[in-house]
Amino acid sequence: MIRNSIILIFLLISLLSSCDLGVDYGGFFNSYSNPDSRFNERESLAMHSDTSSLESMALSGGKLSFSFSIISDIHVRDNFATHLDQFVNDLIVPGDTFLLNCGDSTQSGYESQLISYKTLMDSSGLPWFAALGNHDLYFEGWKYYRNTVGRSVYSFGIGNNSDPGSTYVIALDSANSTLGRKQMSWLENTLKEQNGLWDHMIVFTHSQFFSDGISTVVQFTNTEEIYKLMYLFKTYRVDYVFMGHNHSWNSQTINNVKYITLDPLQKEHSEDSYVRVTVDGTIISHKRIMIPGL
Repeated sequence: MIRNSIILIFLLISLLSSCDLGVDYGGFFNSYSNPDSRFNERESLAMHSDTSSLESMALSGGKLSFSFSIISDIHVRDNFATHLDQFVNDLIVPGDTFLLNCGDSTQSGYESQLISYKTLMDSSGLPWFAALGNHDLYFEGWKYYRNTVGRSVYSFGIGNNSDPGSTYVIALDSANSTLGRKQMSWLENTLKEQNGLWDHMIVFTHSQFFSDGISTVVQFTNTEEIYKLMYLFKTYRVDYVFMGHNHSWNSQTINNVKYITLDPLQKEHSEDSYVRVTVDGTIISHKRIMIPGL
């Protein structure tokens, strides 16, 4: 019995110290950065793409009409991003205006993975914006992410807020399973300030709110924080909250807010999907699009 216990301990030590899977097991016990410190850096870091073309979007027939696509959980391994390459080269509709990504862009937070990810996203020719995922923080990944991709908390508008179809987008940093005190305060103030100015409001982040099974790990660990967020989204009439992390599709509407957890852009079968959102003036809708297997 003692011998078996010793063997098990050595196996666990070996597992936790191994990087073969590109998973930073030490990150389960020690965080290399926190949401408050990352929030403090936001103004000094670059936006992922230039937003000027979105802010000055021209009207069509007296209203804003556009679409954009949302992906999540790409998990780029070194120089291996088959499904992101497939998405960028074969699946993006030419009429899309920009791209959103709900995080875990890389498997291990390595600089080389972030560069591969950014190179492919840039090759789309579209403005793109990402949420920070927990995998992007592995192996002290924030120090690479901040320089390669940019800030983790931000917002931007599409069109003039007096235009029919004007849309406001908010990116939240939930990579540590919480927004933190400073980000929560910023979010509440931002929603108050922008309330009533835009026809549509969209929030995207990495960690999902809801469990769809007993084996699901819900990264927002503080239920009171979830309740407060849902209260804010209801009060300030957010249309959509897009999330990733769980690698399993989930869609539900609560208090007129649509909460969608996306499939990953990772697995080699047709169960994966992404989302396309269409705005046509005051009407906003989404469609889940299945990805052909490779």
